[in-house]
Amino acid sequence: MYLPLMKLERDTKMGKSVRIRSLEPFWQSQQLVFASDLPALTDFLEEAERFRPWKESTHDDLLDALADCLQMRVRPEIVDPDSLLDDETREQVQLDREIQSQRPVGEPLDRASLRASRILHRQLRALEHGREQATATAEIGEFYGT
Repeated sequence: MYLPLMKLERDTKMGKSVRIRSLEPFWQSQQLVFASDLPALTDFLEEAERFRPWKESTHDDLLDALADCLQMRVRPEIVDPDSLLDDETREQVQLDREIQSQRPVGEPLDRASLRASRILHRQLRALEHGREQATATAEIGEFYGT
């Protein structure tokens, strides 16, 4: 089982000091809350105290990391959440959703039951496809009088 990872790009149109300055409204309104046992809290508070937006600083990485967290706090929209999957996995995931959606409200199927349902569903689909081909062949035969 793999976690669905998504690469999030940093906004490179803004400089580091501008990104850090975007923390100011959250800082002033006390919307930033830190755990008291945070290992780097003292370092972070020292960085914040020394930070000057008009001056280049070599010690602002913790502030920059926080600014990145705030920038990325909203998950980007994905048109197709299955777009990162290969074709076979995408088909399986879509079939699993279809099977689960046809069930009455309640407990979802466990993995073994879902696998068995998937196999049955594929067999039914193959059977229907065979019937459609037989019907089409019979219609063609009737058309040509054979």
